[in-house]
Amino acid sequence: MSAAVKLSGLEAQARFDQLAWYYHRLRAMNGAEVAHRVGEAVKRRVSRFNRSGWAAFDMGDGDVPYLSPREALMERLAPELTAEWRAAAETAQQGDVELLGQTWPAERDLSRWHVDPVTGGSWPARAYCFDIPYRRERKLGDVKYVWELNRLQFLQPIAALAGYEQDDAHAAFCLAEIESWMDANPPFRGVNWASGIELALRIVSLLVVVGLVGAQRVPPKQRRKIRACLNAHAYWLARYPSRHSSANNHLIAEAGALFLLGTLWPELGIAHRAADARAVLIEQAGRQFHDDGVGAEQSPTYTAFVLEWYLLAAEVAARAGDPFPKGVTKRLGEAGLFLRWIMDEGSNTPRIGDDDEGRVIATAQHAGGGYVASVVGCVASSLARPNLAPPRVSPCLRNLYLGLPRPCASGPKGAKTFSNGGYSVLRRRIAGRKTMMVMDHGPLGHLSIAAHGHADALSLWLHLDDQPVLVDAGTYLYHSGGPWRDRFRETSLHNTLCADGQSSSRVAGPFNWSRKASCERIAWNSTPEETSVHGRHDGYLLSHGFLHERRLVAQEDGFMVLDALVGEGPAGHLPPEAEIGFLVHPALSVTIEGATATIARDGEVLLRICGHGALGLALYEGAEEPARGWYSGRFGTKQPAPQLVFKSLDPNCRRFELALEVVAPPAPAKRRKSGDARTASAAPSKMVPAE
Repeated sequence: MSAAVKLSGLEAQARFDQLAWYYHRLRAMNGAEVAHRVGEAVKRRVSRFNRSGWAAFDMGDGDVPYLSPREALMERLAPELTAEWRAAAETAQQGDVELLGQTWPAERDLSRWHVDPVTGGSWPARAYCFDIPYRRERKLGDVKYVWELNRLQFLQPIAALAGYEQDDAHAAFCLAEIESWMDANPPFRGVNWASGIELALRIVSLLVVVGLVGAQRVPPKQRRKIRACLNAHAYWLARYPSRHSSANNHLIAEAGALFLLGTLWPELGIAHRAADARAVLIEQAGRQFHDDGVGAEQSPTYTAFVLEWYLLAAEVAARAGDPFPKGVTKRLGEAGLFLRWIMDEGSNTPRIGDDDEGRVIATAQHAGGGYVASVVGCVASSLARPNLAPPRVSPCLRNLYLGLPRPCASGPKGAKTFSNGGYSVLRRRIAGRKTMMVMDHGPLGHLSIAAHGHADALSLWLHLDDQPVLVDAGTYLYHSGGPWRDRFRETSLHNTLCADGQSSSRVAGPFNWSRKASCERIAWNSTPEETSVHGRHDGYLLSHGFLHERRLVAQEDGFMVLDALVGEGPAGHLPPEAEIGFLVHPALSVTIEGATATIARDGEVLLRICGHGALGLALYEGAEEPARGWYSGRFGTKQPAPQLVFKSLDPNCRRFELALEVVAPPAPAKRRKSGDARTASAAPSKMVPAE
């Protein structure tokens, strides 16, 4: 096939995807949102002709706003963090900026602000920002990579080092990078102006960098430029707010940034916008978090991201002498409590839904793990809730602003259900192992598009001795993920039942759905005699005529999982082919015999899963058609991982029973004869019925 034919095929697919995106996006809107979008489109057309550049936002010389850390915390924590800050400074000054697992080219010319580190392509630098089709661009890569660099968060630890050690060279480097960014990104030109959340995060970076370096050390010329830069950001944010079905974490970031800027910089003259932003934050606290504290986006990391924005805004409000109402801080505490409930004693939380490694205050170039625990620690410190503190606390730059609690080893115990957000958590010792089981019976996600939810209705997540065992597949990519973005969101890579290989909610683009399953908890029992949760969803009702019900029952040696397809189905048709999957963390090994799977860590058996009745068992790892056995440990990466798939051998069967047995330590695996056990492979093992 010629290159021209391939290109035309890509272009045709891109156009089809664009039309499909518009169709499903419109379906998710009500009349008020359609009117808002029309008005927004008109404003975008008008703004296309604004080519006045930075001069239009020049405010002359004067004070530059900043966000300073707490002095006592800087004195206390900086000695522990300087090695990390120094490493960040050395690598950045050598040109080796690494974010999201990718390293940017070492060249220091202006083009680097538009280069994709994966494809090597450059996004348009002078095109009007809203003319760049970043949602459907397939050749340049995922726009999130370019945006990540342009958040300027990599400068934050360098600025901290410059301020703590009074190092003029590091301070000059940070200010020169800001100036370079401005030269490469004139107002509203290029992809870095296309998304409000990116502007909001960049505002925080500018405020933090100036506050750490020291506003008095910024030369007049650069001070004047930074003032113009912040002025332009404030104007663009206020002009194009995220509303209606986009009023998720993007809205909180935009409102948070405008509130910070207007409060810290009265000279800007946006006190009314800061007041409006404060009102948005107060009102949205009851929308971004359910009454029981569960984040509305059904993702622990996005819950932490929104929490971090709120905590930072609350810190600035308190410093300004006008703290947020108690109702807001109460809701933030409830969100922290939920996250603490789903956090094991190693500070690990299940990676439910999307996770793009977003942060408000960056700790270092490498995002690493522990973000949720870090933010929960800040909740504990900021709200004086020491019982919420995670069991392990590692200081980072964020703590200079939001506080650092003492570790709290005594975490939640027992069982708790979160009926509004839709999770039930069972925590206790089983067979001598610390056990945390989480079951999902909540909504797909937030608002009409549920942008960051996954089709994981009635899924399970299991941690044993602080080791994630049954896990979520992760995120992988956003805009450039194509079919892989869909696969990582669909049901088949989650720990639940999948009917006829179809997803319980139907994907319609990277951040939308054409059909959403409705999931609910129908029974909860937590008594000395029994702990159980019973849920159901209707994701297969329209297509197959069945509801999926799941009952999870705690037992002395583990858990019983009871799945059922409830309903009559079409007359004369057999029930759908049911497959019940369990994705295992890639650090663990899996063997199967018959319909029993044994999961081990470094040779030590942790868990056995046994299918009862007419259930066969297959083991996948890295299969592409269908996509089985894949795991994304961080944004932009994917790797094979063991996935167990139990399948009914009786076409008339509608009820399925599986036992999850926690194995006591030490439990050395019995020696088997060669060939008796099967291990993970890219092809499914032959189905073998249970005895």
